[in-house]
Amino acid sequence: MLTLELFDRRDEWADSGLQSVRAIGDAFAPGQIVNAVWDGRRYAEELDGEDDNAIYRRDIPRIN
Repeated sequence: MLTLELFDRRDEWADSGLQSVRAIGDAFAPGQIVNAVWDGRRYAEELDGEDDNAIYRRDIPRIN
């Protein structure tokens, strides 16, 4: 997994300007694309700090 490979190279982060690494979406287990997109959006909105306004309810997809 890319995240684990990056953690193994933590000593190189400062030279590359990288400050942190976080796995989001379906990085740990496959899931529906809608959930990965939602997680990516949420992470992007919370990137610069905690913001209670950035937390949204997840829409559960339903097939009729």
